[in-house]
Amino acid sequence: EWLPVFLSTDNVFDGGRGGYREADPTAPVNAYGAMKREVERFLEGAGRPYLNVRLGKVFTMDPEGDTLLADWHRTLREARAVRCVEGQRLNPTCAEEVADGIASLAERGARGTFHLCAPEAFERVDLARTFALRCGFRDARITVEPETAFGFRDRRPRDPTMDPGAYLSATGRRPRPVASWFEEAALRW
Repeated sequence: EWLPVFLSTDNVFDGGRGGYREADPTAPVNAYGAMKREVERFLEGAGRPYLNVRLGKVFTMDPEGDTLLADWHRTLREARAVRCVEGQRLNPTCAEEVADGIASLAERGARGTFHLCAPEAFERVDLARTFALRCGFRDARITVEPETAFGFRDRRPRDPTMDPGAYLSATGRRPRPVASWFEEAALRW
């Protein structure tokens, strides 16, 4: 028998408080979160086993990729300012951890919803500053701007950070600290 594995998002939460657990009510503030929540509801109501994995902000170790760290690195190399949404918090998670974590959940027979993200939560601006310093960009320009300055088509949750406690308990995994991924990126890139 097959098991559907759905990759969802922290955007199913409204971002009003952060530290969300799996059983907390969802209330997406954007279309992306609403679409993901719709699939979650379908899985929950189907009466069959499923694995719903909610992810935080995913990044890769590919310097040419289209994820958070690669974008910041390109911006810093080009001596442009890294723009950060004011007050936005996130649980950054490396794609390698995501892949290993999903495999670990499946191997252990986990069912239901799990938050697969770094246990560490950061304000975006602090994360950008830490990354810039780890990569040797001592004079990096990092700005903090209101969400309205970015021209997004819909809102972004301010603090959709999640508590990965159930995932960590189910798998026994201990994710690498985010700073160690930054150090690796600095060495590789």
